[in-house]
Amino acid sequence: MSISGPFSLSTFALSLLLVFRTNSSYQRWNEARKLWGSMINRSRDIARQTLQWFPPDTNAEVAAAMCRWTTAFPFVLMVSLREDHELQECLQDVLTADELSYIMRQQHPGSAVLQMMGACVGASHAKEIQKARIDENITFMQDVMGGCE
Repeated sequence: MSISGPFSLSTFALSLLLVFRTNSSYQRWNEARKLWGSMINRSRDIARQTLQWFPPDTNAEVAAAMCRWTTAFPFVLMVSLREDHELQECLQDVLTADELSYIMRQQHPGSAVLQMMGACVGASHAKEIQKARIDENITFMQDVMGGCE
């Protein structure tokens, strides 16, 4: 056996290890990209449903609150996943002062936002079937949050 024999064997093993790690990293990145895209699409769907199904004459404030909470959710999730952003700074232009204060006191802001979205649905005068459809989207957002964590 020549002197380069052990290096040839270890080089092959090292290349297999690098390929495996690269593939698994790409799979994780791609899954996160799909989850984030799904969350953004569902956020748009919730906002559309809210504006369409919450009667403006009786639910204008509830619809506005629902849209604020829906807008806040991706920011809250982003801050929980990354260390380079501050929650208060990200949400100060999205939520009212009272809403922001509420979120800042929560141990798990993402779940608190989803609970507030559910409360808005409950307070609306939408039909029960419409409430159920929006709630399905909120549940999906909870699943996305779990998948990202």
